[in-house]
Amino acid sequence: MITPYDGSLPDGRRIAENLKKGEGPVAAGLEITSAEQSARDLTAAGVKTKDPIPGPFMRPGEKEPPPTRRWSILFADELASRPLFLIQYIRATPRRAGPPPNPNSAFALATLMIAGNDPEQAAAGYGNIGKVKDQEIPLPEFGAAGKEIVLERGSILLLRATDLAGPTARRLKERGEGILAVRMTATDLNQARKQVGEKNVSKEDQSVLVAPENAAGVWLEFQIPRP
Repeated sequence: MITPYDGSLPDGRRIAENLKKGEGPVAAGLEITSAEQSARDLTAAGVKTKDPIPGPFMRPGEKEPPPTRRWSILFADELASRPLFLIQYIRATPRRAGPPPNPNSAFALATLMIAGNDPEQAAAGYGNIGKVKDQEIPLPEFGAAGKEIVLERGSILLLRATDLAGPTARRLKERGEGILAVRMTATDLNQARKQVGEKNVSKEDQSVLVAPENAAGVWLEFQIPRP
């Protein structure tokens, strides 16, 4: 899932520098079931992380810390090609069964697509938090090929540019490494097309695609879940 988080995002100066280049996502949070166990597993795999951080934080004027509702894990290296943090939510009641209703029928984030200058090197690090698939996936709509890392929920695609005039190459030239696109799973693409309307720029029937200028600086793609 993608979620805002008041403790793990870059500070205001870095966000301001990002905005000078245009809108777009800064980081993505991957939900986990146990921050403590994930921290141990990552450390054992040789991945440097910071200690789990409780949240929310105390706000100005508060005299006592609020109850802990989440734990997050940050990667120690803070590479632009790894704009991720891991987050565990503390829920008083179990998660509601079934997807929540949404006008465009989307119910989950399926894939986070990250443009990088050296996807092979990045895959070596990401391989410690998921399973790296050997075969690249062609992504002509993004002018790229992607190396997939399969996670417990969803996946990450590390993109290398194959078209020097395509979206991935332009992203790397204009803004550097980082999140290029997110892919959402939807139950009804016709419903998604109806909601998106003329903003859909997909050239195929199997997806609905919204360009960054209509989606706060990120490519947004809707697809039916893969079998």
